[in-house]
Amino acid sequence: MARRRGVQKGYLHKQGDVWYVAFREDALDESGKIVRTRRNVRIGSTKELSKREARRIADDEVLSRVNSQAVQPASLVTLKQFVDGSFKPQHVWALKHSGKIHYEYILDKHVLPALGEMRLRDVASEHVQALVRLKVDSGLSVQTATHIRNVISAVFNHAKQRRAFYGDNPTFGVRMPEMQRKERHALNFAQASALVDVLPTPAKEMVLLSILTSLNVAELLGLAWKWVNLDDESATVAGEELPEKTLGVRQNFYRGKFGSVKAKTRRRNVPLPPGVVAALRAMKSASSHNQPDDLVFCSSSGTPLDEKNTMRRVIKPAAKKLGMPWLGWHVFRHTHATLADKVGMAPTDRQAQLGHGDYRMTMLYTHEDLERRRHSIEAIENGVLGHAEKTVGANIAPK
Repeated sequence: MARRRGVQKGYLHKQGDVWYVAFREDALDESGKIVRTRRNVRIGSTKELSKREARRIADDEVLSRVNSQAVQPASLVTLKQFVDGSFKPQHVWALKHSGKIHYEYILDKHVLPALGEMRLRDVASEHVQALVRLKVDSGLSVQTATHIRNVISAVFNHAKQRRAFYGDNPTFGVRMPEMQRKERHALNFAQASALVDVLPTPAKEMVLLSILTSLNVAELLGLAWKWVNLDDESATVAGEELPEKTLGVRQNFYRGKFGSVKAKTRRRNVPLPPGVVAALRAMKSASSHNQPDDLVFCSSSGTPLDEKNTMRRVIKPAAKKLGMPWLGWHVFRHTHATLADKVGMAPTDRQAQLGHGDYRMTMLYTHEDLERRRHSIEAIENGVLGHAEKTVGANIAPK
């Protein structure tokens, strides 16, 4: 019986003091045309390996992989050619703005400089393992190295979908050291109160709103007045009902672009306590940018505030004077979760506030859930504004 096309037995031969195995295999050139290529792969030294041992290595470690891929040809294009020609315009293109930035940074900074000139079919697990180890040993975090591995995995998954690569994804079996996360900080009532007291407008309102509603800085910067209902009755916004004294999170502003929220569960309504309602009413009244589509936190020209400048020039100096040099924007979301737990907010309500978990579960939340959360948010506000003795340790969830 004739051997299947592409299945190779190989020709074992010596070149000087080295064993080589020669074979041919089908491959796709850059235009996608199937071509027949000749390969000559080094096996080992003739001084260390007998012909039988060299034959076994050639069969087990070289030709078995070639023959396992023989049904479909592998790609001759390099990793860089595939990333630039297919992965970026087809996969990365469809991601959210934050995802695009993340993928392009990891690819251009870490992956392509190391593996870009290798052909897709030649990239193996040992190459990925060596790369992530090199990055960790150079001082990068395990989390960054994990991102590198995951991006490479996405590239090869896309290549398999496009039939540009066959065989196992080279990230399979790549081991990562245990992740050592940085210490996570959260403010207590006294720290939150002291910080809010010394901040000027609008930094004061941004910090207070983040602590009391869990909005991250991108959601704060993307917040428009039409999604802030400060009235005593519900309103209809973009065909949706927005309950009284409630804020709707519908978009964010990240790295210079407006976009949808990070995940579906982050598209949420959160109650506003009385103190925040009063502060936002005062801001809106004093601002020349107070129309429905205007931003709540904007510059004098109506553009989004610069999050880095606000943190570096206003919030950080105040935090350092108060003994909190580690403070950053994400600390406020941790603070919200911590204080919500402290005042007894139900776990499911904390999940809804933060926009975490299964979206179907979040969609089941009713107006009664919103009102129950409102009591918890008011308890947090009392603590932050200096009335912690009335709320700390109290179980405010309705029976």
